[in-house]
Amino acid sequence: MKRSWKMLGLPSVLALSLWTAPVLGQDPPGVKGDKGDKFDEILKKLDDLNQSVNKSFENVKRDVDALKNEVEGLKTDANLKLQAALLRIETLEKQMTQMRSDQRVMRESYFGGPSANGPFTNTGRIVLVNHYFEDMTFYVNNIPYRVAPGASATVAGQPAGMFTYEAVSPSWGSRGRQTRMLAANETFTITAR
Repeated sequence: MKRSWKMLGLPSVLALSLWTAPVLGQDPPGVKGDKGDKFDEILKKLDDLNQSVNKSFENVKRDVDALKNEVEGLKTDANLKLQAALLRIETLEKQMTQMRSDQRVMRESYFGGPSANGPFTNTGRIVLVNHYFEDMTFYVNNIPYRVAPGASATVAGQPAGMFTYEAVSPSWGSRGRQTRMLAANETFTITAR
């Protein structure tokens, strides 16, 4: 039996050596195209992908630049509005200072008492006395003066002549409006009991 296997072995080896097996890395028979065409096709697809990505980044860059410009515009607009607001605040502060100064001058000249050279030489004083157990509001020529319980207040520099007054209680309301005459250099007392 060994002999018959040896006899079959030699012709088998010769037959196998003549028969050509496909080489690795080659296309099998019946497949069209070679590896060079596929490689070119892959390179083309990579180039297309690269161009598409570049276009996308150009669009993103354009959008980012537009946003930067818009933010700069908003900053400029906000700065202008802030400057306008600061200027307006400064103007209001000047007006408040002027109003306080005018009020002080008017109070000192009007309520400071009679002056020898001033326009209010014919003035008198009105004393407001509160004997109620609660705050009272006295209206002298429609100007309110609040007086605490058991206290009194003096309104100096009232021009001589007719004046009106009214005492108002938070609990009981108005005690009636009265009209009286104030003589020059006179002190008129209004008492709420």
